[in-house]
Amino acid sequence: MRSRKTIYCEYQFIKSLPQDQLDDFYRFTNESVIVFDMTFDQFVKESYDNSIFKYIMKRQQAGSCNLKFDNDANSFNNDCKKAKINSFNPIVLIYQTGKQRKIENRCGQITRQYGLLAADQHDFLEKCNLDKDYGFAIKKRTESSWKSLLEKGIFYGNSLIIVDNYLLNDSNTFDLNLKPILNALLPETLETEYYISFFTQDTNATLKAKTSEIEELIKKIRPELSFTVNFFIDVNRLFHDRVIMSNYFWMQCGAGFDLFGYNSKARHSTTVSIIYPFMQDHVPWAVDAFSFLLQDTKETAKSAVNNGPVEQFYGKNKNNRLFNMQ
Repeated sequence: MRSRKTIYCEYQFIKSLPQDQLDDFYRFTNESVIVFDMTFDQFVKESYDNSIFKYIMKRQQAGSCNLKFDNDANSFNNDCKKAKINSFNPIVLIYQTGKQRKIENRCGQITRQYGLLAADQHDFLEKCNLDKDYGFAIKKRTESSWKSLLEKGIFYGNSLIIVDNYLLNDSNTFDLNLKPILNALLPETLETEYYISFFTQDTNATLKAKTSEIEELIKKIRPELSFTVNFFIDVNRLFHDRVIMSNYFWMQCGAGFDLFGYNSKARHSTTVSIIYPFMQDHVPWAVDAFSFLLQDTKETAKSAVNNGPVEQFYGKNKNNRLFNMQ
């Protein structure tokens, strides 16, 4: 089955959604799994009198979305803490009054605790904008930096996969490339473990030493973040494109993420693009690209062994929450 985003939706969110946002909601929930905080019987009862519930039911019957029901008020938070929720682009839609937003702001709490995108009926369109993507055209020898390129990006997530055959080759350029990239993408802290997996074709003897260096780099820029980092050798040479992906975004750089040299000037003319595949319907290829690459990284990690002539992975374990894609 084609991968679908999972939307955890409070039924009060549906009932409070302004009429002028319904079309956007319907588009946004297309090709998704919607988990409601109610029983199926309650949903059916609501569909008798509420046209939104009735329409969602028809779409489910037509195969445009899947519906699940869980009316346990503590289930979502417990699943978040145990990292049992579907890691594949989870969206949380909640209801809260204006007063609640000011006092406790549950959306902010969910993001800070678990790295998840959470929106209420007040900021649904702002956070779940279906057309939000951006990119840059970079000319060789022009001066720039990853900090300036990524400073306005929106990078939700609790896991990261970095596919680049050359990013780890030269540790002398980490300060110009790897460090500012991670500084832009990683949260300050989470209540759950953050996973970072690197995929590279670098099999030289210095890679093992670099793993410790990268761990120390992450600890330095995110001292409060609990994380697991691992490194996989692409022995089958599956990967060519240079991509960074989280639960939500896909970032690609044609020339590679080791783009800037010692003088902070671009080594190549290239493009950098950042899209949110499961938030948009105008780049349908991105969903497949995201899914295919994720499947390839998952299989590469699963088959990696350290009992042959070449060590195929480094790290405490092979874990990454994204490998548990559903």
